[in-house]
Amino acid sequence: WSDLSAGLPQRYINDIAPDPANPSRALAAVGGFGTAHLWAWTGSAWEARGAGLPNVPANAVVMLSGTEVLVGNDVGIFHSRDGGGNFAPYMRGLPLGVVVTDLKVNPHTGTVTAGTYGRGVWQAPFPSGHQRPVGAPQ
Repeated sequence: WSDLSAGLPQRYINDIAPDPANPSRALAAVGGFGTAHLWAWTGSAWEARGAGLPNVPANAVVMLSGTEVLVGNDVGIFHSRDGGGNFAPYMRGLPLGVVVTDLKVNPHTGTVTAGTYGRGVWQAPFPSGHQRPVGAPQ
């Protein structure tokens, strides 16, 4: 094991997602308040990402590709089309303010499933225009 923590804020690291298109890159979902909630490992350092994410703990992150990213946090799900740089809400019928604690991708059905804190389990198709994660079986 090698400690890669240098450069991350002193917060809980709630989830890590590898980049399916670049084995040197990963994203980390960070808890707490008052700091960036998504950090990208570039192969040698962490860089803050996540413009458009609200200032609430990020609980889950998945990378559908090198550019398509979903983050589940304490107020819902957010989608990025630029590798985690900028985000917009991706609620698709989720209740307003739902705490998303986990996200899982099913490449065979083209769906993302969200586990929530006390509000059940929800499922939606991949964001429009995206068929299946990189490297997924056809």
